[in-house]
Amino acid sequence: MEINKNYFLLLLILLNISNFVLGGSINLSLRSQGHSSIRTSWIIIGERTYLLNGRGINAFAFDPSNPSVVKMLKSDTYMEEPPFVKDVSVGFTSFVGEIKPRKNWVIAIVSLDDSYLNMSEDVRQWFRGYGISLSYRGSYALVLQSNGLALNKIAGSSSTIEGSSSVLESVIVSY
Repeated sequence: MEINKNYFLLLLILLNISNFVLGGSINLSLRSQGHSSIRTSWIIIGERTYLLNGRGINAFAFDPSNPSVVKMLKSDTYMEEPPFVKDVSVGFTSFVGEIKPRKNWVIAIVSLDDSYLNMSEDVRQWFRGYGISLSYRGSYALVLQSNGLALNKIAGSSSTIEGSSSVLESVIVSY
């Protein structure tokens, strides 16, 4: 009986070590809409779907080993009434800065309606640095993962055609 218990404990230890060494993965899908009805953009993290209704930049950050813990950012970069938001860089830069040191964390970003009109130039340059083309009512979807020091691009898609969609299907993120 004692030997069986020891083998069982050894097996548990080996399983935990292999999970730590090998890690795991999670599947993501994203859809961005440049200009259309409000329920046309979404992010799917594993088995959970998030419908987006925030005009502008929509960003979700999460630990892929525990995707139920999600941090969200909605930045309305298209306001029809004054005061116009000319600089969303403070909230967006703060959000990205908070996630960057969290090793393996993922940021999934999509646009809805227009996110370009009142976007600050530093945020525009940040997106361009990841290969995302921006335009009025264009669309983009971007997946980044932190290595603890920087954010690395996993996948990205963008379109500068007004009202277009950008879709990323079955993006596998390892951790």
